[in-house]
Amino acid sequence: MSRELKRILNVRVASTKQMVWLVNAVTSLKADLAVDAQPGIVRVCIRGSKGEVREISRKILELAAKSQLS
Repeated sequence: MSRELKRILNVRVASTKQMVWLVNAVTSLKADLAVDAQPGIVRVCIRGSKGEVREISRKILELAAKSQLS
Protein backbone atom coordinates (compact mmCIF):
# COMPACT_ATOMS: atom_id res chain seq x y z
CA MET A 1 0.00 0.00 0.00
CA SER A 2 1.55 3.28 -1.09
CA ARG A 3 1.47 6.29 1.18
CA GLU A 4 -0.05 9.51 -0.12
CA LEU A 5 2.36 12.43 -0.07
CA LYS A 6 1.79 16.16 -0.27
CA ARG A 7 4.16 18.73 -1.77
CA ILE A 8 3.71 22.46 -2.12
CA LEU A 9 5.48 24.37 -4.88
CA ASN A 10 5.73 28.15 -4.77
CA VAL A 11 6.47 29.53 -8.23
CA ARG A 12 7.29 33.21 -8.69
CA VAL A 13 5.76 34.98 -11.67
CA ALA A 14 6.67 38.37 -13.09
CA SER A 15 3.33 39.43 -14.54
CA THR A 16 -0.39 38.74 -14.51
CA LYS A 17 -0.17 37.37 -18.05
CA GLN A 18 2.48 34.86 -16.96
CA MET A 19 0.40 33.92 -13.89
CA VAL A 20 -2.73 33.24 -15.95
CA TRP A 21 -0.78 31.19 -18.51
CA LEU A 22 0.88 29.10 -15.78
CA VAL A 23 -2.38 28.47 -13.88
CA ASN A 24 -4.10 27.34 -17.10
CA ALA A 25 -1.18 25.06 -18.00
CA VAL A 26 -0.97 23.53 -14.50
CA THR A 27 -4.70 22.88 -14.22
CA SER A 28 -4.63 20.96 -17.51
CA LEU A 29 -2.36 18.31 -15.92
CA LYS A 30 -4.06 15.08 -14.88
CA ALA A 31 -3.24 15.10 -11.16
CA ASP A 32 -4.65 15.81 -7.71
CA LEU A 33 -3.81 19.53 -7.50
CA ALA A 34 -4.91 22.62 -5.64
CA VAL A 35 -3.77 25.91 -7.19
CA ASP A 36 -3.76 29.31 -5.49
CA ALA A 37 -2.60 32.37 -7.41
CA GLN A 38 -1.71 35.73 -5.91
CA PRO A 39 0.16 38.65 -7.46
CA GLY A 40 3.75 37.53 -7.91
CA ILE A 41 3.31 33.89 -6.90
CA VAL A 42 1.47 30.71 -7.85
CA ARG A 43 1.19 28.09 -5.10
CA VAL A 44 0.50 24.51 -6.20
CA CYS A 45 -0.32 21.73 -3.75
CA ILE A 46 0.28 18.26 -5.22
CA ARG A 47 -1.02 15.04 -3.65
CA GLY A 48 -0.29 11.47 -4.69
CA SER A 49 2.22 8.67 -4.48
CA LYS A 50 5.94 9.48 -4.32
CA GLY A 51 6.40 8.82 -8.03
CA GLU A 52 3.34 10.85 -9.03
CA VAL A 53 4.39 13.82 -6.89
CA ARG A 54 7.90 13.78 -8.36
CA GLU A 55 6.65 13.54 -11.95
CA ILE A 56 4.05 16.30 -11.58
CA SER A 57 6.53 18.53 -9.72
CA ARG A 58 9.00 18.14 -12.58
CA LYS A 59 6.33 18.99 -15.15
CA ILE A 60 5.21 22.08 -13.21
CA LEU A 61 8.77 23.36 -12.87
CA GLU A 62 9.28 22.85 -16.63
CA LEU A 63 6.09 24.80 -17.33
CA ALA A 64 7.25 27.58 -14.99
CA ALA A 65 10.57 27.84 -16.82
CA LYS A 66 8.76 27.87 -20.16
CA SER A 67 6.38 30.62 -18.99
CA GLN A 68 9.33 32.84 -18.08
CA LEU A 69 10.69 32.54 -21.62
CA SER A 70 7.40 33.72 -23.16
